[in-house]
This record gives sequence, structure tokens and C-alpha cells, in this order.
Amino acid sequence: MPSSTRPALSKLIASIFSPPFCGLPVIVWLYFVASFILYPHSPIWHYNFVDSDDYLYLVQAMDQLKGQGWYDLVQKRINPPEGTYIHFSNLLTGLYALPIFFLKPWLGGLNAATLTAALFPLFFLAAFLKIACWSAEPLVGKDWSRLTSLATLFSLSLLLQFTPGRVDHHGIEAFLALLAFGCVTRMTLRPTAWKMAVTAGFTLAVALDFGLEILPVLLLMTAWIALWAIVKGREAAQTALIFGLTLFLSSAVFLMLTRSPENLSDTSLDAFSLTYVTLAAGGASCFAVIRLAAHLALSISARLLLSGVFAAVIGTAFMMYFPDMIGGPYGGTDPTIAKMILKRSTEAWPLLHDGSPYRRSVVLPVIALLACFDLFRRRDDAKLWSIGLLTLLIATTFTLAIFYQQRLMVYAEAFSVLPLAYAAQRIWLATNASQDRLVARYGKIFALLLIGPLTVVILPLLIGDYLITKNPVFFPVQITQKACDMNGLADVLNTRYGDRPRLIMNAMNTNVEILFRTQHAIIAAPFHKNVRGNLDSYAFFSATDSAVAETIARKRGAELVVLCSSLDAIYKAYDPNNPLGKADPSLFAQQLIDGKIPLWLKPVALPELGNLLLFEIRESGEVGANK
Repeated sequence: MPSSTRPALSKLIASIFSPPFCGLPVIVWLYFVASFILYPHSPIWHYNFVDSDDYLYLVQAMDQLKGQGWYDLVQKRINPPEGTYIHFSNLLTGLYALPIFFLKPWLGGLNAATLTAALFPLFFLAAFLKIACWSAEPLVGKDWSRLTSLATLFSLSLLLQFTPGRVDHHGIEAFLALLAFGCVTRMTLRPTAWKMAVTAGFTLAVALDFGLEILPVLLLMTAWIALWAIVKGREAAQTALIFGLTLFLSSAVFLMLTRSPENLSDTSLDAFSLTYVTLAAGGASCFAVIRLAAHLALSISARLLLSGVFAAVIGTAFMMYFPDMIGGPYGGTDPTIAKMILKRSTEAWPLLHDGSPYRRSVVLPVIALLACFDLFRRRDDAKLWSIGLLTLLIATTFTLAIFYQQRLMVYAEAFSVLPLAYAAQRIWLATNASQDRLVARYGKIFALLLIGPLTVVILPLLIGDYLITKNPVFFPVQITQKACDMNGLADVLNTRYGDRPRLIMNAMNTNVEILFRTQHAIIAAPFHKNVRGNLDSYAFFSATDSAVAETIARKRGAELVVLCSSLDAIYKAYDPNNPLGKADPSLFAQQLIDGKIPLWLKPVALPELGNLLLFEIRESGEVGANK
């Protein structure tokens, strides 16, 4: 390298890894993208996605382009003939349908959908990095706000939601949650910032329509804004009322956009419905009472008492009308299905679960909370409201992840990137003041390591929670191929059985991808609204008598049976030493895996199937002739 270019390169590196960290978000984003491009086993290179939900979003988007009605939320090819009600937002599937529509003439439907799924999460990651910097500015200043990008790079459960192919709503929900927090921060710093109030209310309404996991965050932000308005008085109460009305009116508009007129009165808990618009209306009425109390110039204690009593009455009435809400969005779920799916889904496990894959992530929220306490100690009165809300959001979502469902770690880590940037700033500035140049230099390195590899790699190794798997990885959230790749199965289903649609009796771990790649229909899918189909599938594969399984299959009119030789966890007994369990050899599914095939099933042995098992269900007369 010519000597003339070395100072320029050194200057560039210094600008990236020292204040104001110019270019750091871009470097983080490029490294994230490169890690999936360079890794040959990245699922996206094999046209595979992370989760069943990703496939379903794309299937719904493609069905909309094929003419399925905007208000038709029933997936006809899951558990036909009645189909399965889809609780996902058709606003988000409509968003995915747009690029598919424009790319389809050149790439074809499947390739257009795959490219859409690959690019959208990367766009959301770029948006998240930008909003994280923006949200951190009031707390750490513009020169240090870009450190949130480095913290994001090592927030594993958060970053997983932005992997190529991950078009489920969790990533965009994290982005919207942080955007709403940034708006609320600016509200508390400037009580007349009504534009921030409108943006926060609208953002939370969008997030609630996209996914109900945002509900704890929404309730915490709403309650905190109410408390702030009570304490601060008239101007704050006016801005808070604008927030509450925006949240309510936006929620009502989204309900009308996503539900047909005859279904507007639906009050289901596990999908965006009138229930949540009613909740937003109750919040808006509470803000109206706070505004009235401020207008009457009541004392703080009187405003607090009046608002608290009114909120208690509204809350009690709401819970009396919707008692299942005590169980959250899944409060009204069929108990058998809840036990079958939610208890076996890793994202629904608490962090305390023996098999939780995200336990190594707990260090970052802990450091973030310590940083929040240090922010409190500095007693910057102008920022106390935003610091208090940030602390409450991290502590609550982190606690829910520990004891309820670890999927809420996405929000705990999303909010943690802000105080982590502050922690690095404090260490950097403290060591920078040292007279010892060596201490100053290594102190800065430690500050960057603290919000990255030190807490995600080194500390977990010390406590025995290993990060690196047996598979080669280029990135901590890189996901390797599943045990049963369904590309070969799709080719067989399209060529050998492509003359007409078939109904497939399938286990839950071989499900929606079939819909994405073929014209066929399936009975089971890991969605709690598919009660009958999942129960029939479970009864079929867990039967100990093949005659019972045959009766179920013929009653449903199934023509094919598909099973992964790596048996789904719901068919296995729980073992503390093996959280995914072990299979009972008497189960029909295990019998098929062991090669014990009854006469009414005809095995289809083709090398393209890999670890998948495919069977044709013989006609009754054909079975009798074989006997």
C-alpha cells in the first residue's frame, strides 16, 4: 500500500471507531449482510426461511395477488374445507405483496417472494440502526449515539429478527417500539411537542395492528405519559391527550382497514380486533380526565387521585368484559392447542427454561439497567422522565422474558442499545482523562468490547453457556439448514402429483412451506387458530394403533402423508436433560420412521426427499386386494 494512502486509511478507521463514530452504522449493516452472503449454508441461499410464520406471510401476500379478498383472512389450504383464520395483519402482507407484484413478471412468483423476503429484513435493520441513533441522541448526544449500532450487532435475539428471510412482524415491531420511545422522549423534554405525540400514538397503533406482543410496551408507555402529564400540568396534559386520541383514532382506522364491516364487532384477543380499539378508547378517556383536571388547576395530588380512580374504574370494567385478557393475547386460546404449541415453541419458553437458546443474551440488559441507574445518579432533571421510562421498559420486558416468554427479549434488547451506548461513553471518557496513555488506549477498547463480544462471547463462555455451535458460523445469529429441507419434497409434489391439489396429512414441523412451494393443502400448521386440524394431526401421528390413524386420515380425506424423520417436539416426552424430548417408539409417527409401514400406506422412496418421508394413502379396495 502506498505510504500516501496510509494516513487517509488511519483517519477513516479513527473516524469510524472514535467519536463521532461516523460510518459505524454503515459498517455494522454491511458486515451483517456480508455474513449471510459469505456463509454457504445460509438458509436464504437454499430458498429457506427461519420460521413457518415467514412462509405464511408470503403465502398470504401471494394469495392477495391471486385475487383473495382484502378482508378474507382465512387460509383455505390449511385444514380444508373450513380453512384456518389467520391472525396476522393483512397490512403487512399487503406491504410484501407490492414488490412481489412488480418483480413477478421478471422473476416468477416464488423467486419474487424469496427476493422480497431476503431484502425486507435488511431494510428494517437499516431503519432500526437509524432510529436507534436518533432515539439515543437526547441521552448521550449526537457524537455517541452511533454506538447503538455496535450494541445492536451483539443483541442476538433482536438481530435474529432481521436475518434475510425473516418477514415475521417481530423485527419491524422492535423498530416501531424504539421509534415510539424516541418520540416520547422528545415529548417529555418539550411538553408542547404535539407532532411527537401524534407520531408516537400513530406508531404504537401501527405496531399493535402488526403484532400483539407490543401490548406490554404500549401499556407502559401510555401509563408513563399519563403520570408525566399529571405531574407536569396543563401543557403536558394537552400533549398527552393528543397522544391518546391519536392512538385511539389510528387504531379505529386500522380496524376498519383490516376488517370487513360485518366483522368490526369481533372481540377476539389473539388478533387485532375491537378489543384493542376499546382499550385505546379507555386510555384516551383517561387522558381527557387528566386534561380536565389540569384545566381546573387542581393540585398534583388531586389530579393523581381523580385520574387514578377513573383509570381504575375503566380498567375494572374492561377486565370484567374481557376476562380472558388476564392471560394476554393468548388468553382465549383453546387450552389443548395452547399446551400443544405454546409449551413446545422455543420462543414461547421463558428464559428460565432448561433449553432456552437465548440465556447468553441476559448480560446485555443487565448492563443496560446498571447504566440506567448511573444515568439517574447524574440527576439530569430534564432527562429523568425519559430515563425512568427506559428503565421501566427494559426491566419489565426483561422480567417477562425471564418468567413468561423469551420472545420479549427482542424488546428488552431493542431498548437496551440506548443505555449500552451511554455505558461505553462513560468508560471511554473516564479512561480518556487518564494521564497514562496505555490505560486510556485500552480503556477505550474495553468500552467497545463491553457492549459487544465481551458480554456475548467471553462472559457466556466463562459461565458455561456456549455461543459457538458445532456448525461453522460467520455470525452469532447465523442459522444452519433444518434437518428436513423441503425443496426436494416440493419438486416431487409438483412433478409427481402436479395434476391436481392433494390434501396432505402432515406433522407440524412439515407445514406451511408446502403451501409456499406447491398447490397442495395441509391439515396441520403451528398456529393456535387451527384447532381441528392440529388436533387431528396430533391424534394421527401419536396413535399407537395404525388402524386408528387410518380412520382419521380417511375421515379427513387425506391422500398423502408427509413426515420429517427428525420428529416434531410435540410428539416427544419432556426430559430435563434433553429439552426437545425423546420419542415413544409405540407412536405411529415413530413407527413410520422406524420402517414399520402398514398396508394402507405406500412409501414413496426417492433420493430427492432427503430426510423426509412421503407416503400415498391407498384406496380401501387396494388395501383389501393386497391383504
